[in-house]
Amino acid sequence: MSTVSTTAKRGLGVLGLALIVVAAYLPGISGPFLFDDLSNILQDPSIALEALDSHGLSDVVGGGAGADQSRPFTRRPIPRLTFALNYYFSGQRFDSFAFKLTNIIIHVVNSLLVYWLSVLLCRRLDPNRTTRGTSVFGSRSTVVPLMAAAVWALHPIQLTSVLYVVQRMTSLAAFFVFAGLVVFLLGRIRLDEGRAGGFTLMITGLVGGVGLGGLCKENAVLTPILALALELFFFERRRLASTDRNRLRVFYLATVAVPTVAGVLVFVLWPEVLLSLYRIREFTLHERLLTESRVLFFYLALLFYPNVRSFGLFHDDFMLSTGLLTPMSTLLAMAGWLGIFLLAIWGIRRRALWSFALFWFLVGHAVESTFMPLELVHEHRNYVPSFGIIFALVVYFIRLLERGKDTGRLIIPAAVVLVSVLGFSTVTRANIWSDRLTLADFSVRNHPDSYRSQMALAFARTEAQQELHLVYESYRRAASMNLASVLPLVEMARILQLIRLRDQGLPDPRPAAEVALLDDALSGDQAWVAAALERVDREIQARLARYPVVPTTVLSLLNLTVCAQSGTVVCRALSRASLDWHRVAMKNSRLKDVDRARLAYSRDQLGTLLSPPSDDDPGAESEPEFGGVVKLHESRADSQLVP
Repeated sequence: MSTVSTTAKRGLGVLGLALIVVAAYLPGISGPFLFDDLSNILQDPSIALEALDSHGLSDVVGGGAGADQSRPFTRRPIPRLTFALNYYFSGQRFDSFAFKLTNIIIHVVNSLLVYWLSVLLCRRLDPNRTTRGTSVFGSRSTVVPLMAAAVWALHPIQLTSVLYVVQRMTSLAAFFVFAGLVVFLLGRIRLDEGRAGGFTLMITGLVGGVGLGGLCKENAVLTPILALALELFFFERRRLASTDRNRLRVFYLATVAVPTVAGVLVFVLWPEVLLSLYRIREFTLHERLLTESRVLFFYLALLFYPNVRSFGLFHDDFMLSTGLLTPMSTLLAMAGWLGIFLLAIWGIRRRALWSFALFWFLVGHAVESTFMPLELVHEHRNYVPSFGIIFALVVYFIRLLERGKDTGRLIIPAAVVLVSVLGFSTVTRANIWSDRLTLADFSVRNHPDSYRSQMALAFARTEAQQELHLVYESYRRAASMNLASVLPLVEMARILQLIRLRDQGLPDPRPAAEVALLDDALSGDQAWVAAALERVDREIQARLARYPVVPTTVLSLLNLTVCAQSGTVVCRALSRASLDWHRVAMKNSRLKDVDRARLAYSRDQLGTLLSPPSDDDPGAESEPEFGGVVKLHESRADSQLVP
């Protein structure tokens, strides 16, 4: 009867966990697509699946006709397939509700996997477990795993992995990693208990975690090293028979040591493979490694003190470390991590849980927060790494309360309070994420030096049809924050051209004055507008020639062409300048070949638009006629471009 009662309690606990997680994220389910959602989903024609046939599905999995065929692994086919199915079963439209609901369901399933993983680890921590490993951790068989799963699932740091649709790549990869580790643990426990099939399950778990997880996101290759961490801290190899110990050594040699050494050798023997990827970045490998030492402490601060104002979709305002003393905190961070690493090594022999938490956290960040030329800071990178920290904290918290004579009864109330606080923080963030303008305004207020937050606010103001001077002001601030970026300047040119066309024929009250492009507020004076347009043109060409041509720059130029082809008068009027911008960008030596090919096609399309009318078509015109009401964004492709 007691077993049934315990099982029922666990079932109710798991069901309650699922419902609470869904409730916490529901306020944000109607929110918009954002940032990379656009280039990876909305503007990818292969995601717009029209039929469930082999041709359409293979196009989705392969990345579409415009995919970079030299890097097929980075196409992440499993998440792409789910995006396409979302589109197809939503009436062949991009319904953000359906996309976000799918993400929430995946997060709920991951929460259950974290619960299962926590149950297995708690059994390993119980010194009085039976040979079958079925006894419980202390007297709190349900509380520890359930609380660990709830804290992990409801912590506001996980929100970008859920409501940011494109980060389904992260949550799906985590699904296969967590599932693979659960299967691995089941096999390792069987091996520990002398039962058959242990190694089969262990291998199946790691192959599934790496293979299927890697088709979602590349950092799933860390699954075997995470499994090694579980081995080091939760199992005693000396209890095994000598034959099994030898097989276990071979197992970890094949799954961890050999792949790790091979990966290191690739970058040591062919460093240009890695360094060439940095050509589109504004920082070097050395600067990134220095900066990430501080970023990791920033992540820990978010985990331990989840202040909603510290979170955000964008953290591009995080200061770059250019040396050990610039800023001074870089040296302190490097020294801190060296000390922590040595302390964690010492903790292995003691099989200390705090040491496990640190190892799990560092291993989880070994790809995205080290040498790879990715952007510096993103919260979703903590989706898997945060588990070790959270699990250890919950275990220590429960142990502390159990030791007291009268504090044991406070475990449930304390757990409820902690989960409620985290859940409230996530609900607050989800509400902010339910509206583009609210999210953008929140981001700018809490990250005033963030270029991308300013860009997001500009696009949100455009979508809300706010006054032009407010939109222009956001773009101007963004352009002054990031002197390498072209996108805000292109949008400023559109606004200036719009005013020029709208007020065409009005007399100029005075000659053109000198324009301080990045300092002056928008003026309706025709002479000022004309001078500002010339200044924008020169600034765009200078930036295209001097700095790396990043994907957002390529997209902005491509969208200008699409916009001009659609007949939008503002974009047609900018076609000649846009053609010059294409040519300058294509001369940049740091432009990727695939982007150069895309720009070449776009340039040719512009050339066709600007070619003289044919003699056989006397009604054709090389320049558009301007008249009527002109809106800043008139085409669908144009309106979807977000920083």
